[in-house]
Amino acid sequence: MAVAEGRFEEPLDAGLAALRLQKALKRFNSYREELLRVVVRVGIHRGQVVQRDGDVLGNNVNIASRLESSAKGGSVLVSKALYDRWEGRIHARELGKITVKGISEPIPVVE
Repeated sequence: MAVAEGRFEEPLDAGLAALRLQKALKRFNSYREELLRVVVRVGIHRGQVVQRDGDVLGNNVNIASRLESSAKGGSVLVSKALYDRWEGRIHARELGKITVKGISEPIPVVE
């Protein structure tokens, strides 16, 4: 799941929603056999996007998507730029930087 701006009123809401989702799935999965468990990865970034014919496009969407694909199942990866806007209200650990196709500089990431 990649989250684009406009889906949440405040950046912190996106992070809290992702954490609540992962917590609920962990509880849901604790009662199921491994083959029946639902495991998702979440990538969150913020910024302007282009909406066209029901699709969202642009570098910010690509960054969120790359964060999601780089995440381990059951985790949430967030761009450091977004995390800094949360002003310490959610605890995370820095993972370093990832490269994103079409973006010249690697993106700092937290989990």
